[in-house]
Amino acid sequence: MTLFGVYDRELLAAEGLLKPAGCEDAAHIRIVADSDQRTRETGQGAGRWIGAGMRDCSEGASRGNPRSALSFIGGRDGKPDRLLATAAVSGRIGANPQGLAEAYRPQLEALEEVLRGCKLGAECAGTTAAQSLFEIPSSIAPGQGDHLVELRTPLSTASTMAENLLLEYTEGMDSANVGWGRVDLHKLRELLELHTANEDIAQRTDYVARVQSSNLLAHALLSIQQAVTARPVTGALTQPGDRLLILVGHDTNLANVGGALGLAWLIDGRRDDTPPGGALAFELWKRRGTGELSVKLSIWRRRSSRCATPRP
Repeated sequence: MTLFGVYDRELLAAEGLLKPAGCEDAAHIRIVADSDQRTRETGQGAGRWIGAGMRDCSEGASRGNPRSALSFIGGRDGKPDRLLATAAVSGRIGANPQGLAEAYRPQLEALEEVLRGCKLGAECAGTTAAQSLFEIPSSIAPGQGDHLVELRTPLSTASTMAENLLLEYTEGMDSANVGWGRVDLHKLRELLELHTANEDIAQRTDYVARVQSSNLLAHALLSIQQAVTARPVTGALTQPGDRLLILVGHDTNLANVGGALGLAWLIDGRRDDTPPGGALAFELWKRRGTGELSVKLSIWRRRSSRCATPRP
């Protein structure tokens, strides 16, 4: 994330939002991270790239109240209707969670071959007692806590497994070891379709997406309004005069916002993917001459090679 941050700072400096180096801008940047350990670490990593000395400047950025903006709990939609959320997801899959296994059979079979270490139908040493992905029971029910819906299917299990393989690759693990040496980049792209498909159903379904992103989007809107008026706005996560707000959350936050706002993107052949380090930017622009204001939304397309140098 520090390397991504270096690239981001260069990009923002080129737009005139930040200076290319130094700590002078640190006081005008706010970072709000979720309470999970990994998001706190990401927030700290983002703070380090604010100045030339990186770590020395990180204290100039406030990380704020971790749960205030990134959780729908206590949001502006009141008490979420978990039965309605469950019905919304159920309607998208024809009230048949078992059908998801058949809908994504080719990708599930590809993952099963990775897990078993041999082609399906072959006798694989040491795997006779292993449970097949297709044997995982399917169910859908109202959720609890941060989960509006509990959707349990072979697809949801496979989604987590595919994401774990992605993290192995992203961390720079030797390709001979990613997925026990059975997953190259082309295979990984195929398997990630399982994660994207599950996120689409579980996180981008309209009612679920709107409820779970409403708090975050409300704070973002108030922060933008404060930037426009240059006067304090209750609920904004920034201070008047701030130039940059960074919210450090999860891929589910990106999926929720995408679903709520009807956003779609295609990056490097991957549809609506939310890779590690991905970012959705809300940019406030003023047109020269007229002073007209507009908000531009964009997925920041940042690619890193296996040798860890971000490339545009």
